[in-house]
Amino acid sequence: MSIEALKTEYENAPREQRQAVLAKMYKSLEKAPVSELDAATTQLLPLILVPSPNQAADVALTLGAFVELGANPAPLANALLAPLTRWVSAAARFASQVADFDDAPDDIPEADVMLMDDRRIFRADVDQLHEEDAEAVASWFSLEVWFRPAVASLTRTPEALRNAREDSTLRNALNALEDLPGGARWLRVLLDSCAGERLVLVVPELKEAFELKADGVVDVGQLSVLLSTVLAGPLSRIHASGPADASVIKTMLGEGPQQTNGSYASHFFIYPWRAMNPQTRLPEDERHWWHSPGGRGSHSLASDFQPATVEPLDDARVFFLVGPQLPSLKHRFVRSIGGTRMFDKLTARLSEPVAADYEKWMTRIFNAVTAAN
Repeated sequence: MSIEALKTEYENAPREQRQAVLAKMYKSLEKAPVSELDAATTQLLPLILVPSPNQAADVALTLGAFVELGANPAPLANALLAPLTRWVSAAARFASQVADFDDAPDDIPEADVMLMDDRRIFRADVDQLHEEDAEAVASWFSLEVWFRPAVASLTRTPEALRNAREDSTLRNALNALEDLPGGARWLRVLLDSCAGERLVLVVPELKEAFELKADGVVDVGQLSVLLSTVLAGPLSRIHASGPADASVIKTMLGEGPQQTNGSYASHFFIYPWRAMNPQTRLPEDERHWWHSPGGRGSHSLASDFQPATVEPLDDARVFFLVGPQLPSLKHRFVRSIGGTRMFDKLTARLSEPVAADYEKWMTRIFNAVTAAN
């Protein structure tokens, strides 16, 4: 059966049968040449604009599966930004209402409760909200599907990913969903990965600073592995751990499998610039609370912290890089970083570091910290 005929069958099918038709489409093209996958994508793309977040998400999921089979990811990546922004914005209305819901006591039966991250809320409250704003509720649940084709296509299409990062409406809506789990969290993590980010690493023990560009770096764990090679010389001078194993480096660059059996024992520490003690001009634990997808802390940045979320100074993400012998450290541990990158098809690069003006950056950090206090 042709893709045109399957599309017609899908459009005429009752709602409860449409997923089965999409599965039939996928099956019919599972071993098709790329040209046929691309043609099918062109035929189906308009269906992700239908005014139903779940129906549109199901079609997008099928197109994302075509991308995984080898279809050109750009058409989907470029087309999904508008509907994704619409449904994330609608889901933000759901999040706003959920924030005011009462928590369900522990003795309430599970059938009457809905889990939202670490909260138990009354299912009846969600049902009532559905009566009042069905689009908001449906949009929230549709994000469990939407994030998959978004990741599949955007990680393969750097320009579209850059456009998504720069879409203020989408970013603001995702920020409104910050405390909620699920697909929205994965979208935030993707959009908070580095895209040509200018990083400045200040090394107080050497009275040196380094500047470099980061692309595709998602978190501090990945950054640490890559820094272990590009800053191997300075790291050795502060008695930190040496370069990571080649297999782990390839994984973090996106040149190897998404996961390897190796790991990296990192014995250097990265702090955001706000961790500076103005009296000592050194980073200290318990001076600044940072937030990551997995929680918060006030010691050196955890492996899942996203460098692109640090408040910029002069259009740069500025960090302290220190070794295990810095006297001001309270926590001196070896951080074991697993050989896994977050997104399979998102490649990462660090440019060659260049020397930066150490005194200039120390003064800039000092002035910013004291002004904030």
